[in-house]
Amino acid sequence: MFPLFVASASLSLLQVGLARPLDGSAFETFSHFYTTYGVSAHLGTWLGRSSVTFLPVRGFKLHLVALSVWTVVAFLNAVFLISTPMAFLLAFLVGIVGGSLYINVLARVREERENRAYRELGLGLVTAGDAGGAIVGGVLGAFAETIMCGSLVSGKRWCHRSR
Repeated sequence: MFPLFVASASLSLLQVGLARPLDGSAFETFSHFYTTYGVSAHLGTWLGRSSVTFLPVRGFKLHLVALSVWTVVAFLNAVFLISTPMAFLLAFLVGIVGGSLYINVLARVREERENRAYRELGLGLVTAGDAGGAIVGGVLGAFAETIMCGSLVSGKRWCHRSR
């Protein structure tokens, strides 16, 4: 439950809270920028969820550490406006690790439970962590966006531009 919670919270925080404080000066409108940002995150998630047949994972510690580090770096990138292409890369990497965690946790629950009732209960509990992470990440993202757009003054940020 915890790995899916962290993966969903990281992806939600990344998409909800870190897009508007970024600099997307290469894009004409925020909708073009946000679409590209979202595609990079979702493409990574899709690749991560497709990886279970090629790279099955048993231990999740390395994934959780990588996910935490990349989320913190993405947050710092949003605060200090380091690079827009770096933001796309970080969204892609967080998506890959989050998707890989998601599918490998579900595969592990499915493999380890022999009794069908226990397997269904386990899948239900694990996916509750996914939903909880999405809620917590979205709320944290909304607060982070409000705080960053209110305190970080830069005309390059999307939250300070009219388009």
